[in-house]
Amino acid sequence: RYRARAAARDGSDGEDGGGGGGDNADNPVPHLIDPITLEPARRPAISPWGHVMGLATWKAVLAGGEPRCPFTKQPLSWEQCTVLTHANIDRFRDRIK
Repeated sequence: RYRARAAARDGSDGEDGGGGGGDNADNPVPHLIDPITLEPARRPAISPWGHVMGLATWKAVLAGGEPRCPFTKQPLSWEQCTVLTHANIDRFRDRIK
């Protein structure tokens, strides 16, 4: 279910398929498990506090009244999260929790 919703949001087919295509092609942490969905994180994004989960999960968790980080309870908007790529992973690797 989650994969289908995330695919509808980001325009991909929602299948990981092992081919590494789509959003997962630039995923520097392909084996990272999203702590909310308990599935492999698609388009992993890191919060200012170093927590990583899929961008679609961040958007879903932070939608609503007073968006807060589910881990720190600090105010947070999904725009403050940074999508991790092969180009920027080295800048964030030491912050990942």
